[in-house]
Amino acid sequence: MKPNAAPLLGVRVINFSRMAPGPFAARLLADLGADVVMIETAQPPSRDPDSFLANRARESGVHPLYRGVTSVCVDMKQADGMQRARQLALEADVLLESFRPGVMSRLGLGYESLSSDAPQMIYASLTGYGQDGDLASVRGHDLDFLAESGLLSVLGRKNGVHEVPLNIVADYAAGGLYGAYSILVALISRRQTQRGCYLDLSIVDNLRHLMAPAEAWLATSQADGDGKFFTGHCPFYNTYQAGDGKWLTITAVEPQSFSAMIDATGLEQHRGNREAEDTWPAMHGDLARWVRQGSRDEAVRQLRDADVPVGTVRSLAEGIRDQRAHSKTTAFPHPGYFRSETDALPRYTPKPGSNRPTSDITDES
Repeated sequence: MKPNAAPLLGVRVINFSRMAPGPFAARLLADLGADVVMIETAQPPSRDPDSFLANRARESGVHPLYRGVTSVCVDMKQADGMQRARQLALEADVLLESFRPGVMSRLGLGYESLSSDAPQMIYASLTGYGQDGDLASVRGHDLDFLAESGLLSVLGRKNGVHEVPLNIVADYAAGGLYGAYSILVALISRRQTQRGCYLDLSIVDNLRHLMAPAEAWLATSQADGDGKFFTGHCPFYNTYQAGDGKWLTITAVEPQSFSAMIDATGLEQHRGNREAEDTWPAMHGDLARWVRQGSRDEAVRQLRDADVPVGTVRSLAEGIRDQRAHSKTTAFPHPGYFRSETDALPRYTPKPGSNRPTSDITDES
């Protein structure tokens, strides 16, 4: 971070979490200037050179979850180790943990114990199901959280079978991103009240918060979103394979976009069928045949020339290469992994005349 450009400069975060949601939340805070310290409870990572958590790997930027993070190894099984962990926690503005309910309290690191000595502490417990309820003590991961929230039921289905999505939505969005957002809100509140707080962050609750449109579906008797635009049933909000075997997306959901799609494809027989769901299977077949007539790039070009919303389905590697080509990134070859140093988000420019620099937030770690 450049001097004075970091909005969280001077904020210390102690991270006791392990799986992806917690470290991602901490990394987002580190990107904004927070001093993030991760508490390790095993042997120092440098003793395991092949581990993704190894010092060498972190220093070379291989693991993006640990960018800008300091690691402190503490033996929590020893009394002096527990004392060290407690002292580090009491020195922090924010404590982040992801253990099942009761674990931190048994270690002497629960909210009630620490907040009595540090009333300004923001204590964030980021778990799958929250601190109470029937599932509070149940183990789970991204796919389980998607299932319990109801979201998995309306994600991609193939021949009636639910496809397994990459662990981005629950772990990183509902977990890490919502976690960082909640901590930022708590930090703002602390400025006004001079008091800390406890954050009970449930990934399942956060997923349901993300699913605001679902309430409208249910209110209009569209159970599970069947037949609606965004669940794979709609031909003009779908994926198609071109003649060269590559895939593209078409998202012509607005009336003007739908009309432009008809103009570009010449499928006049479907011009009046945007809301006629009984015609959608036939429309899907006709669109699929049109796309297969040429290459993906040809179809994308024709549709974009007509101002139709369309995208190219890129592989993960292609998406990363394209990101590097269009943003401020630095990459270097590494066996099996990559390094990408995109600017921290959000990017912002202070108001002219401010004593803060106008450069984007950057990370020099």
